[in-house]
Amino acid sequence: MSNMRIGQLVTGVVVGAALAALAVVFGLGVNLFGDTDTTIVVRPDGPNATCIVTGKETEVTVGRNKKINWHVKNFCDASQTLTVGNFRAVGTSGPTDCAAPVAGGATYPFTMDTLAARQSTASAPSGANPGTGKIQLKVNGGVLGAGMLKYDFDICLGSGSGVKADPQLIIER
Repeated sequence: MSNMRIGQLVTGVVVGAALAALAVVFGLGVNLFGDTDTTIVVRPDGPNATCIVTGKETEVTVGRNKKINWHVKNFCDASQTLTVGNFRAVGTSGPTDCAAPVAGGATYPFTMDTLAARQSTASAPSGANPGTGKIQLKVNGGVLGAGMLKYDFDICLGSGSGVKADPQLIIER
């Protein structure tokens, strides 16, 4: 075998292995940048098909200066708007909606605090596929100090509907 063919074979094997490794990484949902991916599911509940927030983690951990990506999956008949907000000290309650980025005087942990940045409208489902949306926020590590921080926060469905979930956010050093 000529040196040129051996070089092509080696190149093909290396490229193939790299593509296979990328397929495994993306197939398993691994984030190469150290960001956190989490899912929020909205689905109908009960005989009158009221939409509720389910499928969310009770604790979400994100690294300092990293992003958190809330991937919204909507199984309700119509599009649904979700908002994250009321970031506050653990054990305290927040308002009934998520209009405020923080509650109780807490330091806001992300770089963008606008309602538009904290909100996503997931489209209506298409056939068997859920509608999707995404909220992405980056941790503002510069203002949070050196230690690990814990926050309670709310995930609100709709505007002022009172349908919300209360998970916890942990920011690592």
